Amino acid sequence: MVTAEADWWFTVSEESLEVEILGNSNAACDDSNRSDPYLWLYNDDTGELVDFNDDGAHNEDVQCFSSRLYVVLGAGNYRLRSGYYPVEQGVGFEGPAPYDLISSVVLQGEDLDPISPPATQPFESVPNEEIDAPSTTTTTTVPTTTTTTTTTTVPPTTTVLLTTTTTAVPTTTTTTTTTTTTTTTLPPVTTTTEVPLSSTTTATTTLPTTTTTVTIALPPTTTQPSETNILTAIGVSDEDVVLAGIDEAEIKVIEVLQEVDSHLATEFAQVVDGDVTVEDLRTLLEDEGFEDLPPAAKDSLAIALSDAPDEVKEEFEEAINIFYDGYDHYTPTGSRVNVETRRTVVAVVAGAGAVAAAGQSGGVGGIENHLKRKAQHGGNR
Repeated sequence: MVTAEADWWFTVSEESLEVEILGNSNAACDDSNRSDPYLWLYNDDTGELVDFNDDGAHNEDVQCFSSRLYVVLGAGNYRLRSGYYPVEQGVGFEGPAPYDLISSVVLQGEDLDPISPPATQPFESVPNEEIDAPSTTTTTTVPTTTTTTTTTTVPPTTTVLLTTTTTAVPTTTTTTTTTTTTTTTLPPVTTTTEVPLSSTTTATTTLPTTTTTVTIALPPTTTQPSETNILTAIGVSDEDVVLAGIDEAEIKVIEVLQEVDSHLATEFAQVVDGDVTVEDLRTLLEDEGFEDLPPAAKDSLAIALSDAPDEVKEEFEEAINIFYDGYDHYTPTGSRVNVETRRTVVAVVAGAGAVAAAGQSGGVGGIENHLKRKAQHGGNR
């Protein structure tokens, strides 16, 4: 009879021995005064958990929540813990009600009466199919030994409930051995930490005063982010465009182009951003909308390309008639003056030459012929 959680020991001398142990509640499930047996079997030589069972011999009518262990063991020493669902509570823990412990081997307990196998061998008296069909005799007249005979018929259910007690293994292997040993190291730690506490507190009090006064995060009010925000707001990406190199006049042109053609606006921004390449210029020149650029766009483009590298300017001058396409403020390659100034100089020189030629070729008619020839051969230079 198990009245409290206890340990039992037994030895197997054979190389292989079938062992069966029952924890019988001897009560129906509608009996409020019943127990819920739980059995754990350990290899006492290694401490390894061999098997465990909760309701392996359950029968609602006569053995509610009864347990059953059935294992084949090799030679060695073994320890059985007879306890209660759901986990081991410790030797001496009293369950809700006592239950019978029946074993096919002799069980020895400390300060407990040994448990010997029953003479009638209840493990083999009832076939497996008859566990849910108890006899018609009343439970009051059946002794404890005869009622346990019905528990041998439930081998299949032992494997189903293995997952319910996985938490019980770590609790027995790590009980209170590590926590008591580590407490001896705590006193020296407390004495050494008192010294840095006083020093760190004085150091940290000075740090917040300096950081709070230094955090003058006000001066991000510059004009450059506004231009960048404007460009990104109208859809010009900063991945291929140096936004900081675009001035307000160019931004206004880009805004106008953005309303007509977003691709053309981006290509225009890549050329006037101060970091133009020959590839950027070719992309703009090959765009179908380039021929329809408004005068303000041409003027911004002329000013921006005046400071471009020579290879970019040469590409531009080969593709565009800079003297007749509205690029008056463009400064050609090798020139110090823009197209507008150069056109004025050419006109003055042409006028002087026309006057001189008129004396040789016949007055006003000679001047007109000279200007026509000049217009027919007008070029980029």
